[in-house]
Amino acid sequence: MIKYGTVLFLNLEEAQHLTNKKVSDPKVLLRALKNWGPSVVIITNGRQGAFAFDGKDYYQIGCFPVRRVDTTGAGDAFASGVTSALMRNLGIAAALRYGAVNAAFEISQIGVQNGLLTNRQLKKVLRQHSSFRARKF
Repeated sequence: MIKYGTVLFLNLEEAQHLTNKKVSDPKVLLRALKNWGPSVVIITNGRQGAFAFDGKDYYQIGCFPVRRVDTTGAGDAFASGVTSALMRNLGIAAALRYGAVNAAFEISQIGVQNGLLTNRQLKKVLRQHSSFRARKF
């Protein structure tokens, strides 16, 4: 199934388990998973943020700063933000920003949907925090 996917989202532990590699170097894990066929691989790592690889460039984004209240659903909020931006052809760097902000607002409230942002709200936050960016590594 993985080879037919467009975007593969995993957390670090899932990536290590699936690849049978107990390394913490995201490039090793991203490359191994990318070789299985998805167009883009994204690995989340809690407070360390997330890493992505499209076969050409590696990207990293930190966590958007908020007060953490309830982290339940953070990964799903991140994935929905990333997917939303990719569906709009915004590119991986922008998609990581969308995902990180969406996840941050989700974990700033109790419950798994209470903090999710609309596209309009996401754009507003991103404009206000233009220095919050993904970087190549």
